[in-house]
Amino acid sequence: MSLSAKDRLVLIRVKVERAKKHLSELEKELRPYRKSQLYVVGMKHDPKSGEMRLHRGTLAVLPLNVLATAGDAVQNMRSALDHLAYHLAQVGLHGREPHHDVGFPIGASPKIYEARKIRKVQGMTDEAKKAIDRLKPYKGANEPLWQIHSLNLIDKHRLIFTVSQDHLFAGKFNGGFWLKARDPVFRGIFEPEEYEETKFAANETVGKHRIVEGQALLPTLHQLVVFVDNLVGNFEPLLE
Repeated sequence: MSLSAKDRLVLIRVKVERAKKHLSELEKELRPYRKSQLYVVGMKHDPKSGEMRLHRGTLAVLPLNVLATAGDAVQNMRSALDHLAYHLAQVGLHGREPHHDVGFPIGASPKIYEARKIRKVQGMTDEAKKAIDRLKPYKGANEPLWQIHSLNLIDKHRLIFTVSQDHLFAGKFNGGFWLKARDPVFRGIFEPEEYEETKFAANETVGKHRIVEGQALLPTLHQLVVFVDNLVGNFEPLLE
């Protein structure tokens, strides 16, 4: 039985919807923690006197598992892109099974992208390959795609996402875990008050947006999941 383009979109968007579900759960879990903080006292260097002085500050408190949920959302976004590539290859192969290396190519540079693309787009039609090329899916040209790819690698192979310099996390272990990061992946968790203005409009051009490095976790994930949903939908004519 052959699949129509709409059938294929339904199958691909299962992953997108799963990412949205993770994000919805994440928001609900984080809502009570928006202003949750602990007052701490410690020593801080005084640049004027050159001495160490007592410093009273605040430490944001969050449940630790929210970072794992954020990673799950990103992984489903990346999976949706790979599922799109699989279906594009299956269409190009007239229903035959694509090569196991097929996936959505994203590179750290144009050169790396071109080298990686060869095995990732096997079986796709020329039109599908050109459509992917037009997205410029590499760092410096299409930041949303690069961010999805790099965030997924961080979460899968390196460490849970870090947010700002210091956070105290609660979990099913004794006490709290003070997570420190020299170069955090995200600059905080929550969106600013004007967050509604930063959401992607559903009809904007795919690949047009550039996500600013150092953005907060929640608005970044909101933008990325809308971006992937739009991107997948724009490929419908090539899925027939």
